[in-house]
Amino acid sequence: MDDLIIKVVVRLARVHEALGERAYKDAAHRALVGIGMATVEEAERQAMERGGASIVIPKSVIKFPLERARQPGEFEDE
Repeated sequence: MDDLIIKVVVRLARVHEALGERAYKDAAHRALVGIGMATVEEAERQAMERGGASIVIPKSVIKFPLERARQPGEFEDE
């Protein structure tokens, strides 16, 4: 596990060095989102293995009304 953390930090440092602050923050945010998605997926898999309630997928999707589209890096952690 420790080796992977070091690789992520080094990769982010290289992005910052090569592409600047904005690209670095966007890459870091996307990495955090990816970690969250992987965590949820694994938690759901484990819940299903333990006989948890089945996941119901709706037949239609209700679009959440947004006044405008989010711009990359707009909602970053400070």
